[in-house]
This record gives sequence, structure tokens and C-alpha cells, in this order.
Amino acid sequence: MIMLMLLVVAIMSSEMDAADRAPDRSRQRLDMQKHIGTMTEREFARYYRVDRQNFADIVEMITPPLPELRKRRKRGRKSSGGFVEFDLRLSMALRYLAGGSYLDIMYLH
Repeated sequence: MIMLMLLVVAIMSSEMDAADRAPDRSRQRLDMQKHIGTMTEREFARYYRVDRQNFADIVEMITPPLPELRKRRKRGRKSSGGFVEFDLRLSMALRYLAGGSYLDIMYLH
């Protein structure tokens, strides 16, 4: 009997938690070209700890060949509604490695 009462309380509690939760928010992904286009060279280097040319070179190195890239973009649209481009992935990784907070990275990107 006690086990049954505990089960009922647990179920009721989880239903109340779900009702109290805030609705999901839709966020827009960062437009990298607009974001980095507004930065000066010095700001860019301080923000990412690399200059623009090195950033572009790294993006080029990590981006797969076009046929593979097309497959990944297609899978990304099917699974999560959007593909995360490699310049955006690199931006997030470099900000994290440069000491950025994951919360700041989440809201920016």
C-alpha cells in the first residue's frame, strides 16, 4: 500500500513539474558572415585567438569535400531541422577554448 501511494505521489509530482516548465523557445542560428564582418581585425583576434586568415584556413581544412558536405547537410535538415556549418562549429570551439562560458556561447551561437 505504501509503495502504491509513493508511486502516485511520484507521478503527480512529475506531471506538476512538466506543467510548471516554460515553453520551448525558438532560437535563430548565428549568421557568421554578419557576425565577423562587423569586427575589427584586433577584435577578431582577441575574440577567437587567431586572425581571420587562420580562421578561414582552419574552416577549409575541417570542411569535407562537397559530395560529403551535401550528404551531411541533408541529414542535418532531416534530423534536427538544420545543419550547423563548419565555420559556426569552429567559432563555438574556439570561443570555448579561449575561455568563453558555455552560456555565452549558447546565446551567441
